[in-house]
Amino acid sequence: IGTEVYFVKTSFKTHMNSYFFDMGTKVIQLKRRKEPRFNIPKGWNQTGAIVMAKVTENLKCSVIDISKSGIRFEILDQIKPALKRDDFLKIKFQVHKRGEVQTMAIVRFILHRNNANSLLGLEFANITEVQNERVASIVSDIELQIAAQKT
Repeated sequence: IGTEVYFVKTSFKTHMNSYFFDMGTKVIQLKRRKEPRFNIPKGWNQTGAIVMAKVTENLKCSVIDISKSGIRFEILDQIKPALKRDDFLKIKFQVHKRGEVQTMAIVRFILHRNNANSLLGLEFANITEVQNERVASIVSDIELQIAAQKT
């Protein structure tokens, strides 16, 4: 259903040359992530960067979405960085009215797109309690924004 994946374990039965399955079985939703992911609302200020150790200027990014356990960046610079899955990076980002978060992250996903910027999925690593609270505050702000739009 959409991008969500569900599983049903049941047996097929026949009745009058028609097939059906028992609807009394349990439906299980596949959950790939530890935490739900939230898109950054349109109009919210946000910045992101990959802190490059041997270069004076950081790799500029925008924050696409965030969860309590990770973040997705769109790399704004036209270069395609030589990053690969499981690379360990230092990142920093700021979303809306919250303070900047600077932490380590592990590359979990990278997509180099033709005629478009690269996307980078990151899982937070070695995150401190203060950084974790800032991320939780960003997620909470987005949840409140979503709830306010529904009313």
